[in-house]
Amino acid sequence: MQSKKVAFWIFLTSIVISFVIIAGSLILPIKRQKSSAQEFTTTTITTEPGYFVQIQENSICIFRPGCTVPLQKLDTPVNTLTEYDRNHLENGITIDSDEALRDFIEDYIS
Repeated sequence: MQSKKVAFWIFLTSIVISFVIIAGSLILPIKRQKSSAQEFTTTTITTEPGYFVQIQENSICIFRPGCTVPLQKLDTPVNTLTEYDRNHLENGITIDSDEALRDFIEDYIS
């Protein structure tokens, strides 16, 4: 009788240990997927600050750095610019901040 009790407890203990090992091996990959998904969603993409202004297609175009599509086109006719301004804008001008861009636009529109 005593040996049956010992055998029962050994069997029960082995079942519990097996269950813990199996459950742990199934949960671990799920936790890894969640943590890698959290790392992916918290990754931010940063861009260079500022703007690039250049004459294209007979218009003054404002670009974000690295973009080929203009953010804005100014209505100012290019032929009304001074030769100095036109030369600088044909080569392109870098503007560092939003405030500097507002000042630039104000200068060229008025």
